[in-house]
Amino acid sequence: MHPEITFDVAADVADDTAGLRLARRGSTFTVLADGVPRVELVDDTEFPVDESADGHGMRARIVDQDDPIDVVAPVSATLARSLLAEDAWMYWLRDQLTVTGPSPLAPGRWRLRMGPLPLLGWRSPHERPAALRSALVPTPEGRFVHGESLRPAIVPLHRLPGRHSAAVLTHRSLLRDHRLPPVLVWHLPGIETYLVLDGHTRLVAALAADAVPAFATLTALPSGTGETDGTGETIDGAGETQG
Repeated sequence: MHPEITFDVAADVADDTAGLRLARRGSTFTVLADGVPRVELVDDTEFPVDESADGHGMRARIVDQDDPIDVVAPVSATLARSLLAEDAWMYWLRDQLTVTGPSPLAPGRWRLRMGPLPLLGWRSPHERPAALRSALVPTPEGRFVHGESLRPAIVPLHRLPGRHSAAVLTHRSLLRDHRLPPVLVWHLPGIETYLVLDGHTRLVAALAADAVPAFATLTALPSGTGETDGTGETIDGAGETQG
């Protein structure tokens, strides 16, 4: 079983880490960075979908793909080789999200879960790289189908590096040593879409090797869920533990 934690974010923590927000206007979803549009997800009337399917055409557009946003601190090779366990990465990412910005954290309860994305969990290991590759929306624009019975989409926050770039080759060496850090994704509410917050290079490195990276999925939870980290504890945005 893959580890997960839930943590409560207070208003003052959210103010300190503000930066990424999801806005909806009609059928258009926009990811804002400090109020500036970065990713747009809109209905695409020119992209026909079989009416028997529970879904409709969507178009993704990366507005500013040449200005990377550091949601978490850069992960050095030394750090990648020192943090081995999934739960160690989970708590490191949680701390990064609550002390640095910009991040999507708003007041309320959040869950950070380690493990494969839902579209990969039921597939056999040899099918997972192809499924991940097909779900990844290319930049700067791409189309996908949205709907509960259809595959989700993975949308990069900025430009993906070339598979033969020096950074990708470095991360492929970490992959061979089983030391590749997880890719951090934000499950966007309202649409079955995952926004890559951190790990664009790691994602490309894994796919270039026909492999699947580990994922850390950040999800906003409805109030009153009562979920815990599995030990009966909840963790606030400052990193302290409450009984």
